[in-house]
Amino acid sequence: MLDNRHSSALARALGAPREVSSALSASQVLPALAGAVLGIPGSVALFAVINAINDNDNNATLPPLWQLLAVMAGTVLVVGALTAIPARTGARHPAAETLRNELA
Repeated sequence: MLDNRHSSALARALGAPREVSSALSASQVLPALAGAVLGIPGSVALFAVINAINDNDNNATLPPLWQLLAVMAGTVLVVGALTAIPARTGARHPAAETLRNELA
């Protein structure tokens, strides 16, 4: 939000308060979702390789799929919340004050 203060204040001044915070949240949630979706098969493959290398009888067990999917969904929700909170907080500041501070 700090990097986008000027552009979001300008968009708010032109009448788009909700769209700015939604777009900022979406721009962070989509890469988090892609990372989580790619991370599950990657982690399962890495887990299998490590268990194959480790020939002990005390191999670790892979968590159930529902737990992996819950972690993926939780990650996306947390990233969305952690992005939306500062965006909404920044949207509460008057656009004119933010633009004036940027010029000084």
